[in-house]
Amino acid sequence: MYKNNANKFFLCAIVSSCLMLFSPLLIADTGMQSDRLDIPAAQSSQVAHTLKLSVASHKDTVVAVGLRGEVSVSFNAGESFSQSQVMLSSDLTTTRFTQDGSLWVLGHDAVLLRSNDLGLSWQRVLDGRSTFSMLNDYYQQGSNNGDEEAAYTLRDIKRTVDSLPTADTLPYPFFDISINQYGQGFAVGAFGLLLKTKDGGLSWQPWMEKANNAWAYHIYAVQQQGDDVYLAGERGFLRRLNEEKDTFERIETPFDGTYFGLFVNEEVIQVYGLRGKVFSSKDGGENWQEIKLDTDSTVVSMLTPESGDYIYVTQKGELIVYSEKEQNIIHATTKITGEVTSAALVGNNKIALAQYNGIQTVLLSSLFK
Repeated sequence: MYKNNANKFFLCAIVSSCLMLFSPLLIADTGMQSDRLDIPAAQSSQVAHTLKLSVASHKDTVVAVGLRGEVSVSFNAGESFSQSQVMLSSDLTTTRFTQDGSLWVLGHDAVLLRSNDLGLSWQRVLDGRSTFSMLNDYYQQGSNNGDEEAAYTLRDIKRTVDSLPTADTLPYPFFDISINQYGQGFAVGAFGLLLKTKDGGLSWQPWMEKANNAWAYHIYAVQQQGDDVYLAGERGFLRRLNEEKDTFERIETPFDGTYFGLFVNEEVIQVYGLRGKVFSSKDGGENWQEIKLDTDSTVVSMLTPESGDYIYVTQKGELIVYSEKEQNIIHATTKITGEVTSAALVGNNKIALAQYNGIQTVLLSSLFK
């Protein structure tokens, strides 16, 4: 699987990420990852104004995450936030509500945290130590059985970990997670990190060798629609699960830049990312149409209000509303101040924005006057 990219693993592992280009502060200090997994996140009185890297919402609950294990939660639609008690201080990259009703936080040092009470408390599901142990055992067994791909994967992972000052701790970050109502899902991350669960995240199985990802591109997004599962990432990386073959297969797209996000429903597949690029397919990825947003800023989030329109949010703070019915842009605004890392709808007329200077919620109606 990774026979051509051992040098990539080795050279990039020291920084633990060539991560989201719009978030240079995600670069990790690998010299302390073991300590970060043992030291609880420090409490801050300025939690609403510290850097946020991801935001998610469910009804009136809004959750945002940032550096050094910081998790902020609001139960009043973003009017005020309090900080959760978190047992570690790794930098956190992503938060998601999944279809099975769980709330997840993902981060550096292969951190997966789960909450069953909307963020009031957290359980450590995986971290760099347990993830490394799982990958090491799994691919060592394959290597012992003569599996050449498993041997290459094992070598690359060990080479990464052995180059760090902390023993047996995987520094890679997770970037996204998707678990359906039946408890089946995937978690994805840097350097092709891919895990599968069949029990709602209680246990995980390595799937890196099944991603059709020989160069170990970062996988930034995973989405499920019915029986279909899609992955998106670096260098135009887009894959769809072939259940019969038990592997992901490549889907060609018109763009060889990075896709940071992915949207799938019964009618359309959309991928978006660098330089304001958005591509849409209505025939399962056979043909693609570019949705031209008239921006060169990275698209960090795509929102789908009840109107059926698509709202694209860029790093520069642009909100661009595209009408699928009219096949053109119907609103655009640059009223957001400061760079945006992530966005989420709160209800149908409010948007929560994760930014370098904190989190804010604004009424959509106020932005398009």
